[in-house]
Amino acid sequence: LQVFKIMSMRIRILTNHALDLSFNHSFKRLSSALLDISNTYGIDRKDGTIFIDFKITQRELGELIGTTWVTVSNHLKKLTQLGVIKKSKQNYIITNLEALERISEGIEF
Repeated sequence: LQVFKIMSMRIRILTNHALDLSFNHSFKRLSSALLDISNTYGIDRKDGTIFIDFKITQRELGELIGTTWVTVSNHLKKLTQLGVIKKSKQNYIITNLEALERISEGIEF
């Protein structure tokens, strides 16, 4: 079952991948990927945050969005500093969904 979930997520992301690589900055692509992952694996919490119940490495995120893990690391650090996400062990928590959506749409935050 987990394999099918992973494959479906990758197919959905890869469907938009070609256009994203051509026209969108990696920061925007990462934000979109985090939203896609949260739509499948996100758990809404009482405090208004979304816990992504899916362990994914920076290298895997980089492969999904077509960039290096170093770039992903820098972007995740920026998203953390902006208060959009935070890391909990090997999982991510979206702390500001609206801001992440705005970034993924290319709107300045």
